[in-house]
Amino acid sequence: LSWDRVTGRLRVDSLPPLPIAVANGAATVVGDTLYAFGGESDRGTERSLYARSLLHPASGWLKRADLPAPARAFTALVAAGGWLYILGGRQTVAGVTTVYDDAYAYQISQDRWEQLPDLPTPLSAHGAVTTPDGGVWVVGGDTGERLAQIERLNKQIAGQPAGPVRDSLTERRNALQRDHPGFSRTVWAYRPQSRRWKKRAELPFAVPVTTPLVAAPGGFILPSGEVSPGIRTPACRRVTVQRDN
Repeated sequence: LSWDRVTGRLRVDSLPPLPIAVANGAATVVGDTLYAFGGESDRGTERSLYARSLLHPASGWLKRADLPAPARAFTALVAAGGWLYILGGRQTVAGVTTVYDDAYAYQISQDRWEQLPDLPTPLSAHGAVTTPDGGVWVVGGDTGERLAQIERLNKQIAGQPAGPVRDSLTERRNALQRDHPGFSRTVWAYRPQSRRWKKRAELPFAVPVTTPLVAAPGGFILPSGEVSPGIRTPACRRVTVQRDN
């Protein structure tokens, strides 16, 4: 999508499709190259990285090195200083979800991955944005604790016949969803120079997940999103983060 200033209209150009259909994947642009990573396909969760030139889209998708770690969706992908960063994410197998705290950097020029220090906590459906000094901020996300409780109850419910026990388990499951405390409000910062994570802030509002984090001067923008399971917000918030001395 691009804005045509001459005609005052939005221009829509179609790109060739991905090699596979995915949901809940991640993408970013570096220079004139589009990168797409992970997500959920008909064959399961993916760990593939693909690249395509935006100047010459007909040249096709180029398969890059796979992430040397478990496949994942609902991850964060950002680019800084010739590197891509994959941070956390999750994978669901047979109704059981694993939320990851690992982090990886991909060196574009060498087509290689290296593991970074783990995030301070497992996170999925979070946002990330790069900073002017080449660092990374990670915002919000689901740690998976409440989700794990709900999935365990779902498994128990599936094994129970209709009756009082099943009804009680269902009510417990519904209460966990209804009374959800919301998602992480923490802003974590990573600096490649120190290879350390640091807590930068605790946001004073319900932080949405499953929404893109948009860089803005001095901070970032959170446009809409989901503040608890099934509950969306129309709020768009701009956050300014003070310089870290």
